[in-house]
Amino acid sequence: MAYTPNLQLENGGFTDFEGNPLNAGYLLMELSHDENYSVGPNQVVGGLKLTITLNSTGNIPVSPATLVWSNDVLTPGGSFYIVRAFKSDGTEAWKSPQYWTLAASPNPLDVGTIVPQNPPSAGLSGGNTTLLLETGGAVNSNQSLLNLAAGTNVTIANVSGTTTISATGGGTYSTSTQGYFIASGMVDITSAFVNTFLAPMTNTTANVVVVNQFVLQSSWKLSSISYQFTSAGAGGTTVNFGIYNAAGSKLIDSGIFDGTSTSVQTNSFSPVTLAPGVYYFAVSATSSSIHGVVMQTAESTSMLAIISTSAPYIATAANATSGGVMPATLGTLTAITTPSFWEGIPLPIWKV
Repeated sequence: MAYTPNLQLENGGFTDFEGNPLNAGYLLMELSHDENYSVGPNQVVGGLKLTITLNSTGNIPVSPATLVWSNDVLTPGGSFYIVRAFKSDGTEAWKSPQYWTLAASPNPLDVGTIVPQNPPSAGLSGGNTTLLLETGGAVNSNQSLLNLAAGTNVTIANVSGTTTISATGGGTYSTSTQGYFIASGMVDITSAFVNTFLAPMTNTTANVVVVNQFVLQSSWKLSSISYQFTSAGAGGTTVNFGIYNAAGSKLIDSGIFDGTSTSVQTNSFSPVTLAPGVYYFAVSATSSSIHGVVMQTAESTSMLAIISTSAPYIATAANATSGGVMPATLGTLTAITTPSFWEGIPLPIWKV
C-alpha cells in the first residue's frame, strides 16, 4: 500500500548573489539512508533522488504540491536530506550540498527559512553525523537556533561553554507591604490564632540566645518587624529578635524592643533578602521572664524531646547578646529538651 508523505515543501526564493532567480532550475533531494515510516508501516527508500523543479521566481510551486517525509516520523532517528541545487542548464548552483532535517511542523514549510548547515564532519553514512535539535524528545521546528530561555523561578548561566540550569524555588516577596511571615517562617496565621497564648515568652538566662530552625521555600525581602508584650517587664528589660543562616551567621538583628511597654512596637532595618533555604529564628532577652504573644502546646515536653533527638533544631547558642546587639555568630548549639527552658515560641511579625 502506498502512503502519502506528510510534509509539503514550498517557496524558497532561490537566487544568485546578484538577485537573479533560478528560473526553471531544480533541486535534487536524497534521503540520508533507508528509513521506516512506522505509521504505515512502510519502507522509505533512500537511494532514489527526488527532482523538484523551480518556477520563474526561483520558488517551489505551491501547486502541484511537493510532498516529502518529515524526518521526525521516520525511524531510526537521525535521518536527514542531502539537497543540491542546479540552474536550468544543469550547472550546479550551490557551493556544496545542504543538509536538511525537516520537522512535521510548520506545514507547509517555506524552505527559504532553512539556514544552510555545514556538511557532517564524519561523512554521510549512518545519518547520525548531522545536528538534530530536540526539546523533550520532539524535534525543534527551527533547526538553526537553540536558545535556552529562563522561565519562572529558573535561572540559566553559561560559563566557558557550560550551561547551568537552576531552580530558584517558590515565589518572590519583595514589594513593600505585600507579604509577611510569623516568627520562624509561618505564613498561615490561622495556626497562630489557634495556638497563641499570652504567657512567659522565655525563661532563659539574661542575654542567652534561643533559636529554632526553620525552612523558607520562597524568597523574602524583609525590612521591619513588629511585636507586642502583654505585660510590662521590669525597668530596663529589652528583647531582640534575629534571623541566622544555617551556618549560624547573623543576617538580621531586629534591634531592641522595650519590654516595659505593652504597645505594639515596630522596628525597621535595612532590607535583607532571604533566599529559599534553612535558617534559625533567634530571640534574646535581658530578663529571665517576659510575657508576650507566644505559641505553646500542651504536649511541648514530648515535642521538644522528639525534635531534639537527632539535632539541635531548638537550642541555646553559645554566644550571647551584648549591649543590645545579638552576636555575629551563634557558636555551638545545645538542644533544648524541656519546656522549663522554653516556655513558648514568641510570635513577632516579619514584614516585607
